[in-house]
Amino acid sequence: MMFTREDDAGMLRKIEAAVIAVFKQNPWMVDYTVINALEAAIKHYRTEQYDTRESITELSQSEEAVYKGIRSVCDLQVKQEASHEIDITESSGRIVLLLKTMLSSIEKADRGSDPQNYLKSVSKT
Repeated sequence: MMFTREDDAGMLRKIEAAVIAVFKQNPWMVDYTVINALEAAIKHYRTEQYDTRESITELSQSEEAVYKGIRSVCDLQVKQEASHEIDITESSGRIVLLLKTMLSSIEKADRGSDPQNYLKSVSKT
């Protein structure tokens, strides 16, 4: 199955929606919270992609909430792709690339003085 840019953009929007939902419940949360959660999710899906074992970093309560939100969206995608007979390593690899794309955009947005720069900008849309 071939994925389009629209598919990837839709997946990124779903992940952002999960992050925004946690931010609305935790308005003190900062961009770094999302960065840590994304890095943990990337580590998780990389272990699935390469069928290895890697320990998950300790996460704060808000980082854990963001991580779980990201995982719920991504795990649903993996299940849907599995129903189309897409191998989990391929699916996990795609998710890793999408999460890295999101991480990169947050790191670029986080260069300002506001520690919630990314979160505020995406929660407005």
